[in-house]
Amino acid sequence: MAEGNANFLFEAFEKRWDDFQVRFKLYRHEPSEESVHDLRVASRRFLSIIELIRGVAPHPRLQRMRKYYKDQLNSYDELHDTQVMIVEIEEVLEDFPDAEPFLTYLEKREKRLMRAAEKKADLVQLGNLRKRVNVIVKDIESLAAKDPQLNEHLLRVVDDAYLLVKDRAEILDPSQVATIHRLRIAFKKFRYLIEIVFPIVPEFPKETFERMHDLQSVMGEIHDVEVLLSSLEDYGENQTGFESAALRAYFQQVHAQDIELFYQNVACVTSFWRPAPSRTFPWVAPGKLPALCAESVPLPERAKKPRNRAIKTPDVDKIN
Repeated sequence: MAEGNANFLFEAFEKRWDDFQVRFKLYRHEPSEESVHDLRVASRRFLSIIELIRGVAPHPRLQRMRKYYKDQLNSYDELHDTQVMIVEIEEVLEDFPDAEPFLTYLEKREKRLMRAAEKKADLVQLGNLRKRVNVIVKDIESLAAKDPQLNEHLLRVVDDAYLLVKDRAEILDPSQVATIHRLRIAFKKFRYLIEIVFPIVPEFPKETFERMHDLQSVMGEIHDVEVLLSSLEDYGENQTGFESAALRAYFQQVHAQDIELFYQNVACVTSFWRPAPSRTFPWVAPGKLPALCAESVPLPERAKKPRNRAIKTPDVDKIN
């Protein structure tokens, strides 16, 4: 049992660490919207496995590593939001040419934030991080050897994450978009944990990944448009003569449609995990899922489009 546990955690941990290194090198080579997004996802996935291990072995060094990656993620938030807004405005610029000054403002802000992010990235030494990672690998070896019930204890960490998702889903308020945002954050953490533990989950349906991704994407679309509308309002208040009424009306309509789609599919949240550690997983009990959860969430057309500006992807093996 211990050896099996170790293999499972080793593979998951090394995969996420390797992915982080690749994404970091790609970002350093070409700090584009795509590479920023991919680096944030890789950092979040590596952070998730640290959280998972910390849930069964709360060692101070895991807390320090968690804080480091959390700080890394936070440092790219404003840059990512700005890049997403640039893509959104570029896609509608032909229909709303008055948005040109706002686009120019966003592009200038992107350059400023990119310079700041590059300076912070200069401080990252992968070799030093690798030493800290090696220590965590030893922690995994010790944990697997000492805990014959490790798999079940890992699943309990996911149970706790799911309980938070359920709690936030139960207090959703259509008049308070912030409640969707809080659910989005909890759901994202839960989803990344499932990506790690699914090999030890009985009869886990692989199509669940697509359904979870789609629901997460809808919530992400809501957040992105919310940020854009807020930024557009702030910009308009400080720019005399800037006319944004038509553009705001368009994105307010998009926002409302995304929220409606979300509420049509949010019941699927209960189909992704067991309601309690002593209960059966929902996919093991046929006929218990809401009918709409049998298929993927129907994404809005905007969410299906490539969100990244075109870049040339370099050969990773040639990047130092």
